[in-house]
Amino acid sequence: MPTPRVRVTALVAGREYGSAPGPGIAQYTYESDVLQLGDPVSLVLPNPRGELNGKLRLGESLELYIADPEVAGGVGIRKLKGLVTSRQASASVDGGTSITLGGADLGWHLANNAAPLWFRLRGITFQRLLESVLDRSWGFAGVRAENETNRRLKLGRAGAVQALQGSIDQLIPPIQIEPGEMIADVLILFAKRERKLINVSSDGYLQIWSPARSPRPLYSFELHRGSLRGKRSNVLRASVAENIDGVFTDVTCVGQVVQPPSLADATNPNEGSFRGRFRPEPAPLPFLRRFTFSDGEQLTKNQADTRARWRAERGLFDSWSYTVTVRGHSQNGVFYEPDTGAEVHDSVHGLDGVFYVSAVRYQGDVSAGTTTTLTLRKPNLLSA
Repeated sequence: MPTPRVRVTALVAGREYGSAPGPGIAQYTYESDVLQLGDPVSLVLPNPRGELNGKLRLGESLELYIADPEVAGGVGIRKLKGLVTSRQASASVDGGTSITLGGADLGWHLANNAAPLWFRLRGITFQRLLESVLDRSWGFAGVRAENETNRRLKLGRAGAVQALQGSIDQLIPPIQIEPGEMIADVLILFAKRERKLINVSSDGYLQIWSPARSPRPLYSFELHRGSLRGKRSNVLRASVAENIDGVFTDVTCVGQVVQPPSLADATNPNEGSFRGRFRPEPAPLPFLRRFTFSDGEQLTKNQADTRARWRAERGLFDSWSYTVTVRGHSQNGVFYEPDTGAEVHDSVHGLDGVFYVSAVRYQGDVSAGTTTTLTLRKPNLLSA
């Protein structure tokens, strides 16, 4: 099972690291997760003569490119556009010195900036909300209502074109942002109500989008025992994890009407409230397990039903995962990326079917080669 010759390049404040001439990258990790806002990256750069001292400052722009000879003819594909968030210098008695850089995509700004205080969300659209919270100094390219463009760019497919825009023009119920609320908290809340996700694309767009439904499998993973069938195995290791921590058979979301009616009964503490409910079919457990929660903002009945369904299906999504580690960062001429499908034939764990790739983790070392760890989930539990 050969290790492809992968080349990793980082641009920090426009200066290139990782390819000759200049300092190289000894180790790297990069993660991409559909449920994560601010995908992280870590780079270890040798610094034997101190030439990196005083450079690579916190807050500077950071871009990560990966080139694989089996993808797009070996052209460098941008995986992340973000910023440097941490820097650690290390030295040892044997003379080895290095700089470890931590970074994240532009979603870091949303997770680490408070929302505009007392900003009134009355009669504005989600599109307007997104545009209002972005500061020019953060470097976002704009707002996008789909993930197709980003997925094609990161897979390394030539001729990627932007798909038709989704709808983010729905009105937001009237609420007020309070002290302590981060921008990400507000955006994620409203994305959940529409059964959508929030993240940032590799070309710097803030995205609200719905995960791919029944995605066509781009990858195939096999794990078998025995001298004959074992030859078809193409994974280094695999594991299955299951739990019922977030699994429920009956979920209820309590909301409030946007314009409560005249109180007919002032003694009724539930006047003006209603319930959204969702019960998965078939029931995921052989017994009743009820969960209730409230959404403190003003909702419509349909939004409460959607929130209840999201909570139930998100619990099912989190309850099962199949994790595989493979050599290299690509298969079939495309990079491993989330929001895609993968075929699994694993006779060791008794799995056979198509699953949803929710997260990937690239890892590389100049001496140990490159590996990718992929997290697979059951499909269609996050799709609108």
